[in-house]
Amino acid sequence: MHLPPLDTFKMERPALSQNNFRLNYDYEKKEKNALETFKERNLDGFKLSKWAKQTLPVLDWVPKYDWKVDGPCDLIAGITVGIMHIPQGLGYALLANVPPVVGIYMAFFPMIPYFFLGTSRHNSMGTFAVICLLVGKSVSSYAMNPLYTHEVLKEVNGTMTNVQEMYTDLEIGTAVTFYCAVWQLVLYSLRLGVVCTLLSDALVSSFITGAGVHIFTSQIKEIVGVKVAKFKGPFYMLYIYKDMFEKIWDSTPETRTTMYVALIISAISIGLLVLTAVVIRPWLEKYTKVPFPAELILVVAGVYASVNLQLPENYGTRDIGDIPTGLPGPQVPHIELFSILIVDSFVTAIVAYAVSMSMALILAEGEDYEVDPNQELLALGVGNLVNSFFSCVTYGASLSRSMVLRGVGGRTQFTGLIASFLIVIILLWIADFFEPLPRVSVCNTLFD
Repeated sequence: MHLPPLDTFKMERPALSQNNFRLNYDYEKKEKNALETFKERNLDGFKLSKWAKQTLPVLDWVPKYDWKVDGPCDLIAGITVGIMHIPQGLGYALLANVPPVVGIYMAFFPMIPYFFLGTSRHNSMGTFAVICLLVGKSVSSYAMNPLYTHEVLKEVNGTMTNVQEMYTDLEIGTAVTFYCAVWQLVLYSLRLGVVCTLLSDALVSSFITGAGVHIFTSQIKEIVGVKVAKFKGPFYMLYIYKDMFEKIWDSTPETRTTMYVALIISAISIGLLVLTAVVIRPWLEKYTKVPFPAELILVVAGVYASVNLQLPENYGTRDIGDIPTGLPGPQVPHIELFSILIVDSFVTAIVAYAVSMSMALILAEGEDYEVDPNQELLALGVGNLVNSFFSCVTYGASLSRSMVLRGVGGRTQFTGLIASFLIVIILLWIADFFEPLPRVSVCNTLFD
């Protein structure tokens, strides 16, 4: 390579020292402020702080909370949603084939971990019809089934002996919930929250619509006041309707009386709910955001009618039954049922996450926040883990409660915390008030 001679290069500026360069070109070394210096010296601490905010979103949004503006809105929304939890919890628990009080428990226990871990500000977590229906399918298959038993230490003739007992409804329900939590936490550890994007809106909507048909079929026997046998396998819904119509046709005078009373209660309940949805709520929206509590009025009226008219004694109607006062103590779920619950729990876990995540994304549109899919998996997983130890079943976001929560102006996850405190007051002092409630009355609230 041929280079030109050195005498052809010419420099047009004088040589500058470092000090002259700084003076001539106004260059000063940028000094780091105290915060940047602190960050450099404590880099690991800041990384830990960032990880903590990602894992516990409450650390990020609570310091920015405006108590004067957001506080009153969350208080009103929390009380409104807490009132809705009562009839829906009782009714959805019947779908899961577990004691009705379980539905009220689910308005409290999972809300505590979701408050700290959840990223959706408008999802109302707790009982949801589709999820309870899936849990109820597992409960009806394996609970009180002589093929599935476990050893229990009992006193027989004065000596402690191991006896074989069948699993109860609640034991199967909590076992399903435990493995739902395991599946969701595994998906979170693998960062598979993106799985929700594989489920289209059409798929989720069609699934919920199909579940609505199953829900109606499972509750129709309560509406007409007859007892129907349990059926499994293909076309089982057709067998349910066939058995129901046969029993109506062959009913005795006493059974017909029960049917007439159940149909009257159903007509009044559905009429009130339709009137509220079509007339009362649209009219009230002109004056206030607080919705008309038709479900709560229906429940209170049902209790009053059952007690004063003595419906079970005089007409043979079925009531809700025992609702113990207070909170349940922790109990270890039956984890030995993994082999028979692996498929059912996986399907329930995926559906609970897909429905909750879809609802969270819809409600977050137009709002100044984002929903983290993986963080929602963690929140659901930890919440279901807590549920499985405190006599609850799998939980998720309720469509109706979430829409009401946003409609009345709820701003943050404080709404769920306020609702859960309201539920605690009910459980500690007035839970037994709902025991005389006719089952047919609370079943009709599911179709609101």
